[in-house]
Amino acid sequence: MPAGPWRSAGYATGQLSFSAEKLTGWSVAMDAAGTPDVYWQTKFDDFAFLACVGGMGVLTAALPGRGLGAPAGF
Repeated sequence: MPAGPWRSAGYATGQLSFSAEKLTGWSVAMDAAGTPDVYWQTKFDDFAFLACVGGMGVLTAALPGRGLGAPAGF
């Protein structure tokens, strides 16, 4: 992996930065290491996890509204 300021800054700084130089450096280092496919798979997994958690939240919130889980006479 090429040396540069993004290397010592860490993953979070490189990915979450609003600096064009840091983002470019992070992308160049990722391309040089041949890991963009790992990056995109991780992003897909993160999205799927968040979608499942959100879906479970919606379903859980809907249960009392349908009378499921509410005590009798509630």
